[in-house]
Amino acid sequence: MARHNSFANSFTLIILAFLGYFSLLTLATPATPYNSPAYAPLQNLEASTDFIPVLNASALGNSSDSASLQNVSAPVTATYVVYSGNNSAQTTQLRNAIYSIMSLWAIREIGSPDDYLGIEFWIVKMNSYQRLALLKIVPGAEIYENVPVAVRQDLALPSLNTSSIDATGNLDACQRVPPLDLKVVSWPPTKIFPDLRCYAYDNSGVNDAVIYIIEEGIDGIDPEFRNNPIEWHYGPDVIQTQSDDDLDWHGSCAASKAAGVTYGVAKQVRMIVLKSSVSHADVGWAFNYVVSDMYRHPGRRAVVMYASASETPASQIRNVQPWKNMFMRMTNIFQFGGVVVVPSGNEARRSPGIDTLPALYVQTLPVIVVGSVDNDGNMASFSQGEAGVSVWAPGVDVACLKGTGSRFDSGTSFSTGMVAGLVAYFLGMNNPQFQGPQTAQNMKNYLESIAWRRKITGPPNVIWNLQDGSQMCVLSSNITNTLVS
Repeated sequence: MARHNSFANSFTLIILAFLGYFSLLTLATPATPYNSPAYAPLQNLEASTDFIPVLNASALGNSSDSASLQNVSAPVTATYVVYSGNNSAQTTQLRNAIYSIMSLWAIREIGSPDDYLGIEFWIVKMNSYQRLALLKIVPGAEIYENVPVAVRQDLALPSLNTSSIDATGNLDACQRVPPLDLKVVSWPPTKIFPDLRCYAYDNSGVNDAVIYIIEEGIDGIDPEFRNNPIEWHYGPDVIQTQSDDDLDWHGSCAASKAAGVTYGVAKQVRMIVLKSSVSHADVGWAFNYVVSDMYRHPGRRAVVMYASASETPASQIRNVQPWKNMFMRMTNIFQFGGVVVVPSGNEARRSPGIDTLPALYVQTLPVIVVGSVDNDGNMASFSQGEAGVSVWAPGVDVACLKGTGSRFDSGTSFSTGMVAGLVAYFLGMNNPQFQGPQTAQNMKNYLESIAWRRKITGPPNVIWNLQDGSQMCVLSSNITNTLVS
């Protein structure tokens, strides 16, 4: 009897694989290599707003294999992320199963057995029969449709004229006619806002720090970034061009608040652009890349700017594999001495408190969570907080880059950009407290200790760079390389 069941199972798997292969040949899908820049898998996805496992072992139930096949009405093809197993044996089993069922052109492997992280996941274009066959071989495999997992945290306001801003890009430690939001950063506790004449900053050592920009690109050829060395890498679901592919120029705006010569807190920091969409595959790839890159460059002083948040509340997704993987990769980044900066979220009308990921990782990790204030220090109406927010930064009508022009925009994304720039600013000063596995926690403590309340009714921890913008183009001497106790 056991021999008969074994033969029947083997025969069923052969039939499933054959049906999957046959359906791939008959579907109107271009036979293009998966890593082709022209390939756009997101256009072929089934409609879905939730990212739960597509199928699991229980789908087979106690019924026969033929009965299970009757539940799969038609071979619908989509792109999926298949996560590696909990151990090397399960990962090897998954890998062998994937390559035995699917065509090579339909598979992309993120990571490799020789990498520090090993194989993170596979991106696989497959149909319903092939999913069933894979789960029959590896029951409990984590398979997720490659849908968006996050949303950018901007409000996409219309562009306005910012021609009065000083765009000369001077690096003499004082920007004479800065955006008002930059003035806030060098606003000392002893002064009032009307006294501020410039944006003052310390321009020493910032080239030694790196910002990983996880965005759908930036306008890297714009003069705004002429003082920034830029390195580009590309996720699986994006076009490999050095451009900002977000329709609202989200990446350009956030990056310019971090490191632009006109709009940025840090004026000449190196940027590593990880061009990625908000899909499962791209977000997972980006954090995998950061960890692997930091492993290859021990001692690198780096900050990760991730200005997005889950659209779904954390209570519904915390234990879903893509977010579990992000948690693990952030843990790796902290172990390597990196810092991660994320937004608190723009959904204050839904929940005044933080309710999305990765911001809620602040409960267990030293991630820096950023909320938004206006230029007077009042909490922004859209910003989530206050519990769990590490620091606050301007995020209402901030001036930033939009394509070849300028814009005012609002959102915790841009507050996140400013704080990421401030972290890079301090990392570049070679403070011994900002080296090693305690860097993230020390930086978080440091920013909180020097931040101060601008309005009695406003949030307490609004960022400050320890400079005095009321001194017209005179560098303040109060910058320090020791932690404030």
